[in-house]
Amino acid sequence: MNQVGTHFTSQVQDIGVTAEALDVGADIGTIGFLLIRNLDPTNYVEVGSDNAVANNVAVILAGQAVPIKPKSGVTVYLKANTAPVQVEFLAIEL
Repeated sequence: MNQVGTHFTSQVQDIGVTAEALDVGADIGTIGFLLIRNLDPTNYVEVGSDNAVANNVAVILAGQAVPIKPKSGVTVYLKANTAPVQVEFLAIEL
C-alpha cells in the first residue's frame, strides 16, 4: 500500500449498542488502513459499512484487534453487542 496522504490518528472511542460512525476526524481524507482493538473484556463489536451494520465486514471479539482496509469513500460504522464498549483504533490516511 502506498501512502499518499500524511495524516494518521490513534484514539479511544466509546461505542454504544446503536451503530455509530468511527470518528477519525477531519484530517483523514481517505482511510487507507485501519486497526481496531476492542478494549471490552466481555462484549464483541460489529464493524459495518452502513449505519445499521447490516453489511458486516468484521466482528471484533472481546480483547481482540482486527486490521481492516476499507473501500475508498466508505464510512466505517461500529456497534457494540449487549452493552457499550470502548475501542482503540489507528487510522492511516491513504
